[in-house]
Amino acid sequence: MKTTVDMWSDPTCPWCYIGYQRLKKALTGLAGRHRPRIVWRAFLLNPAMPADGMERNAWLARAFGNSRLAETTLDRITRHGLVEGIPFAFSAISRTPSALRAQALILAVHDSGRQMDVIEGIFRSHFVAGRDIGDPGVLADIAENAGFNRVEALAWIDSIPLARRLLHDARKARDGGIRSVPFYVFNRSLAVGGAQSAEVLRRLVTTAGDCGEL
Repeated sequence: MKTTVDMWSDPTCPWCYIGYQRLKKALTGLAGRHRPRIVWRAFLLNPAMPADGMERNAWLARAFGNSRLAETTLDRITRHGLVEGIPFAFSAISRTPSALRAQALILAVHDSGRQMDVIEGIFRSHFVAGRDIGDPGVLADIAENAGFNRVEALAWIDSIPLARRLLHDARKARDGGIRSVPFYVFNRSLAVGGAQSAEVLRRLVTTAGDCGEL
């Protein structure tokens, strides 16, 4: 039976970007039945974030309390990102966005075979290019670059059924005790939180495949 990896994540979370890169690295060389099916699960780190986001410095002050702690934390994330090939450009980000529309777009393309292109486009647009991924036009650009129809993408990001799906995922995570992301569940039998190393993730994929689903 093919292993399933459920990954709860938020595209505004830099550790989720690092965790996503490490998961891809963990899957390198796995093929056929050994290569797991990845299921993106929506998590909202900032569920009360306004739809148009917040000015970046105001959000950092709220999240970290002081600029020194924010700078230290972002420097540490930047160092980890470089190891994974991610050139974080936090200084280019002028607004911290709401993740709702980005999550809706990711869920909309779930069965397309191009979801990973969209996920990577969203992460890179936000964290490397400093674009506002709460902006419908930016998300339409990302979808179009991944081969989707721009008009359809604009409809997806404000779709009420998709919003209900992602809020269901987010509630399921909270009800299950998930308080931070990334968070991975392997075949509903093994779970681990945090941006684990590629080696740890690969070992869990292999172990879950041997154990099957509980």
